[in-house]
Amino acid sequence: MPKDTLTYSALRAFQTCPRKYHLRYDRCLVPLREDEVLFLGSVWHSVLELWYGRDSQETKLRAARDLIDRSFPDHFADQRQKRDRHLCHAMFEGYVNRYPREDFKVIETEVEFRIPIVNPATGRASRTFELRGKIDGLVRMRDCGELFIL
Repeated sequence: MPKDTLTYSALRAFQTCPRKYHLRYDRCLVPLREDEVLFLGSVWHSVLELWYGRDSQETKLRAARDLIDRSFPDHFADQRQKRDRHLCHAMFEGYVNRYPREDFKVIETEVEFRIPIVNPATGRASRTFELRGKIDGLVRMRDCGELFIL
C-alpha cells in the first residue's frame, strides 16, 4: 500500500493553522493566486539554479538576467512587481559580486528526496507516512572534498 507523503510545507501549515492544513492538504484547495512573496522566492530559486548550472559564466549571467525580466514583464507590472523585479536584479548582481567564486562545486540543484519517518522510541519506520521534499543543492567542498547540503 502506498504511503501518505508529508512535506515540510505540510507540517508547517499544520503547526501554523490546522484549518489551513485541512483545506490545502485534505480538501486539496489552493489559492487562486500565488502569494507575491512566495513568487519572488520561486524566481530567486530559479535564478540561483541557473547560476549554479554547468554553462559558461557569461551564458549563466545572461540567462539569469533574462529569467528575471521574463518573470516580471514591464507591460503587466504593477508597482510591487516593478519593485520586485528591481529587487531581484539587485540581489543577483550583489550575489554575483560578493561570491564570484564559491569554495564549493555544485554537484546538483533542486534534489528531491523521500525518507521514512522513524519512531525514535521503537526505531521502526511509519507504515503510514514518509517525508518528502527538495534540497536547494548538493555541493562538494573544494578544500576537503566533503559533501554538504545548501
